[in-house]
Amino acid sequence: MLHGRAQAQQTASADAVTTVDSLIRVEMSTRHLPGLALAVVRDGQIILARGYGFADIERGVPVTAETRFQAASITKSFTALATMQLVEQGRVAMDAQVGRYLPQLPKAWHAVTVRQLLAHTSGIPSISAFERPPCPTAKSQADYVLGDVLAEVACLPLEFPPGERWEYGDTNYYLLGLLIAAVSGMSYEAFLAQGILTPLGMTATRLQRRTPEADVARGYRWQSGRYEAAPSLDPIVDEANGALVSTVHDLARLDAALYGEQLLPQRTLATMWTPAETREGLAPYGLGFGLTPFRGKRRVGHTGGAPGSSTAISRFPDERLTVILLSNGEQPPGKVLELAHAVAALYLKP
Repeated sequence: MLHGRAQAQQTASADAVTTVDSLIRVEMSTRHLPGLALAVVRDGQIILARGYGFADIERGVPVTAETRFQAASITKSFTALATMQLVEQGRVAMDAQVGRYLPQLPKAWHAVTVRQLLAHTSGIPSISAFERPPCPTAKSQADYVLGDVLAEVACLPLEFPPGERWEYGDTNYYLLGLLIAAVSGMSYEAFLAQGILTPLGMTATRLQRRTPEADVARGYRWQSGRYEAAPSLDPIVDEANGALVSTVHDLARLDAALYGEQLLPQRTLATMWTPAETREGLAPYGLGFGLTPFRGKRRVGHTGGAPGSSTAISRFPDERLTVILLSNGEQPPGKVLELAHAVAALYLKP
């Protein structure tokens, strides 16, 4: 039998769960999200992990807290952590020109630094910014091998001088994936496994495969009043910028590790969580992490959006609270973070 304070805490916890469940179900209906997994983490410990809706509508497969989803651009935080591990090892210099590590790149890109790639201040055109490739390519996308997608934007000039301003773009992180492989002598996925996934026990996290997988939530988009299957991300086209799959449980393991020094020293993480400087001012982004605050509270995290996918991990380090949200439905940019913060608001003190 519970008494006094313990009973009050259990009641408060049950009330919070009921409120979260109600919020998520209403928002899923309003936003046309077929499935969603959610975790709320306090002090590195999961206090709530739930699945809602369906991972596969046609087969009637429900979402659980162990369901794999496309992580989309949350992948970039992994890529940044892996790059900074190479920096800590003395194998990559933050302010070295990327042409030093990837001499095969277009000459106009060579002077961009590793730091500018990490901070999205490079000026390199984004491979995902165009409905059709602006530059002639000799292959269809189905025949691409790793690196071929760069030809789609290689003929374009830089959009601005490196370091002038901040502009989010997928090419930056695609290049970092190539750099990680070139410097380490391993594939991007193998390096992540060695330096991050295996040490943290993140057994559900890996690259998306090129063919549909039964153990990954199927992506959907809402069209003409019904759900339609969306194409999956291609690891050859989106490798280090968006092609990981993961679960809320695995991402909670990453969150817990970021309070310690298992992956990187805290001084290095602090650098990654400092707004990038440009000639136009400070960016809302550090090195692989978004830094826009919420309700005046410091926030570190990342969102992701892709065909049939919307994701967010939003950390409040000072409150030691994190909300992780993975969905197999599309939302407009910024809306997934809005939903994650609606959950966070239920747990943050005023």
